[in-house]
Amino acid sequence: MTLISKSTKLQLKICRIDNLRVRDIYSKFLRSQVLPARFAIGLPLPGERGSGEIAGGRDSDDSIGPFLFTQDWSPPVVKPITFSCEARLAIPPDEIARRILDLDRWPDFKGYGPLPGIRAATFEATTPEVVGTVIRVSNTDGSSHTEEVVEWDPPRRIRLRMGGFPPPLSRLATEIVETWQFDRVGEVTRVVRSFTLHPRSMATRPLLGLISLLLRRAIARHLRHMQDASDDDGRPVTPQEYNETR
Repeated sequence: MTLISKSTKLQLKICRIDNLRVRDIYSKFLRSQVLPARFAIGLPLPGERGSGEIAGGRDSDDSIGPFLFTQDWSPPVVKPITFSCEARLAIPPDEIARRILDLDRWPDFKGYGPLPGIRAATFEATTPEVVGTVIRVSNTDGSSHTEEVVEWDPPRRIRLRMGGFPPPLSRLATEIVETWQFDRVGEVTRVVRSFTLHPRSMATRPLLGLISLLLRRAIARHLRHMQDASDDDGRPVTPQEYNETR
């Protein structure tokens, strides 16, 4: 004699199907939210050795709870934070490039609010073609970072990549890229300084966004200072030539 009716069996099948759907939705949620958050703060993922968690009733390197994850899982790509500031300077692009290599001018960057300014800058590595030159920057709060020249085309564009950040910035961003874009019109150069801040994870992006607001104010202030600065001899120099005159 059957104790479970056909309708009850059908309901149980529907419940099993719905349960699989819920598990699938929850699994996708864990992939997009839980794992990136744990990755952002440096905690071991569930199921990893040393995590102290048992996944799915057993110790597994590629699972979380009852959900299995493939070994090729990687955190989602986080959209970078971008902004730009613009100014018109009565100096040619080559002169602007020369001033970038004049490290005595770097302390002119005063920061903004809690964002520190620059105390000093020194060449850590130089190259004849300038690309690959690395500058060590000491900030007014005692921290330091590096800036590497990754593109050098003074008539049009210069690009610097910032890295080697100390905590807490190192926990928020992987790198910051600054691009100087030049457009010479008559006796005036239109300068656009663009910044791309790469968050370390989705969880750190909001905090890095707050830092970008301070950095934007600091860059606008620095461009105003450049507008007020007096001209030099205007002769472009390389890092080697600059070092020889020290």
